[in-house]
Amino acid sequence: MDFFCCLCDDDHAASLSPYRTDGIVTEKPSLHPPIRYTIEETAENFIEILLCAEKSGALLSSQLEDAVFATGWSEWLAQNILKKLEGALRDGHEKMGPAMIEAYDQASKAAEITFPDLFEYVKEHPVEIAATVLLSLFAFGVLVRLAPLVLELLGFGELGPTAGSFAALWQSTYRGHVAEETLFSFFQRLGMTWRKV
Repeated sequence: MDFFCCLCDDDHAASLSPYRTDGIVTEKPSLHPPIRYTIEETAENFIEILLCAEKSGALLSSQLEDAVFATGWSEWLAQNILKKLEGALRDGHEKMGPAMIEAYDQASKAAEITFPDLFEYVKEHPVEIAATVLLSLFAFGVLVRLAPLVLELLGFGELGPTAGSFAALWQSTYRGHVAEETLFSFFQRLGMTWRKV
């Protein structure tokens, strides 16, 4: 359009513009395609935002929503977020911001109260699978504080496991009876109470 402005008067150039109809200026189409992220890239961005967060709340929620906007929420994204969060927690406190440290400490205290035997076992056998289970506990606890929607997407809902979800599949391995002291029941309690936190 700038080229036409140089050659013609403004009214004539405007009438030739593809972005003007009946005197109403419409939005110019983008010359660049929208940015697309893979689910793994979105999960990495999500974790980076969590790690850098100063505090929980509306601003953090908005930043996380923006990070997920390109791919959209899904159970597959939630599983990737959980996996990457466990990896970030394994790296220790050095890369954590204030919000993550606070959520991690709260998750650690809740898990230690709920599973004291597991904590003792991990202290004696830190390299074994129990340490990995403990990281999952911490990751779930962090998500309750900073990004509870991820738990819901994994199927840990207020009213119990969501049909067809990761949580429902896990629950089915118990064949109808989930003991109160199991990891599954702990995660489900978190899912049922996250909206109240």
